[in-house]
Amino acid sequence: MRKLLDGTGWASLAAPNETGESQPAALERLLDLDPAVRAAAAKDALDAVAHQNSIYEATVPVALYVAAILNHPATGGR
Repeated sequence: MRKLLDGTGWASLAAPNETGESQPAALERLLDLDPAVRAAAAKDALDAVAHQNSIYEATVPVALYVAAILNHPATGGR
């Protein structure tokens, strides 16, 4: 997970009205212990790459990160 966040050139990836530069911070908050923080992070991260049901360059690494954390205890994984 960390390798994906650190190894991705987020600033060079297109997202609606911006680059993917804000994605790492939002994605990291998906593992916060507070469910309200995780919910807000999910909205921030996913809204930024699925705006108007479009797919952007930043969508793929976001999806890969979300898939990578599915088994993490903070997400309810085992």
